[in-house]
Amino acid sequence: MTAAKFKVGQMVCLKAAVCDAAAGEAVSYKILRLLHQQGHDWSYHVKTILEPDARFAEQDELVLRSALWSSTSVSTLSERITKG
Repeated sequence: MTAAKFKVGQMVCLKAAVCDAAAGEAVSYKILRLLHQQGHDWSYHVKTILEPDARFAEQDELVLRSALWSSTSVSTLSERITKG
């Protein structure tokens, strides 16, 4: 069993949303709960204040928010996301 990449309470972004948000800021989600592990990846319940309900996300769909905004360019950001 591998350790979860994210902890309850951490702020993350969906990788797909970050790629689409080149001109602006991607929506942040808070990790509410670790759900279960499938293979080597964990599943999470995440929630943003912009949506009424929590959503389900796989570990490989998420990126830590603090790791994103230290980047100075969108191309660098995209490279970070694709490398995981």
